[in-house]
Amino acid sequence: MKILILGGTSEAKLLAKKLLNTNVEIIYSIAGLVRQPNLDCKIISGGFSQYNNELDKANNSSCLTKYLLAEKIDYLVDATHPFATMMSQQANHSAQEVNIPYISFVRPEWEAQAADDWSLLEDENQLLNELALAINTGSQNIFYTNGQIDRKLAVELDAMAELNEAFGPSRYIIRSAKETELPQYSQWIQAIGPFNIDDEKALLEKYEVDLIVCKNSGGEATKAKLEAARELGIRVLMLQRPTMAEDSNNRMNKEFHNLDECFEFIKAAV
Repeated sequence: MKILILGGTSEAKLLAKKLLNTNVEIIYSIAGLVRQPNLDCKIISGGFSQYNNELDKANNSSCLTKYLLAEKIDYLVDATHPFATMMSQQANHSAQEVNIPYISFVRPEWEAQAADDWSLLEDENQLLNELALAINTGSQNIFYTNGQIDRKLAVELDAMAELNEAFGPSRYIIRSAKETELPQYSQWIQAIGPFNIDDEKALLEKYEVDLIVCKNSGGEATKAKLEAARELGIRVLMLQRPTMAEDSNNRMNKEFHNLDECFEFIKAAV
């Protein structure tokens, strides 16, 4: 039995480690943007296009589809980030093309508690509109942890910062694991989770943060900022997860929100 795990999350690594103790061959794929996992199995870093020259180019199938065929993969396990929808859609489609089971692990969303002040936004446009309104009405120090920033977004964020006429341009405190494009009015913090609540409270207080912008990634690694915001009474603008189109043709699809259940299902299959 050969299983390809599309990783990049802490849960994917945990699942791979557990499966390595069973009688299966694991191949673990990661984008390779931040750090490499310490796993005793074959690791693919940087996607599947690097294998394109080695595989059959006679059709228009994706590089992932070709890889699944060439390596005779039996199960495709998608444990990527909840916002990596393009990768998940391609994985679902490729599994269907080669007629193998597609198993996805989707970590549960964060849910607001009574003391939280969250605004849940459905898409990027709604999020940016709400951010502009918040700055226009006085937000000065924004803790921005919404992923990578391109040049276009950086310019847009600067234009929003200047909406704060009462106190001068607002400031973005941007935290990311790797370098990113930065707005002019920003302070960059390079860090990678997991984070704890004491450190997050100290950071929010140090930079006098009055607004947090993030996405509903779920999981424990970055949850502490929300717990700190709850204690400090800081408002949160949270981007909701995109929806992935259903593929009703693939009856072998299985989706799990509990890692142990996902592991037990795969273990039983082998």
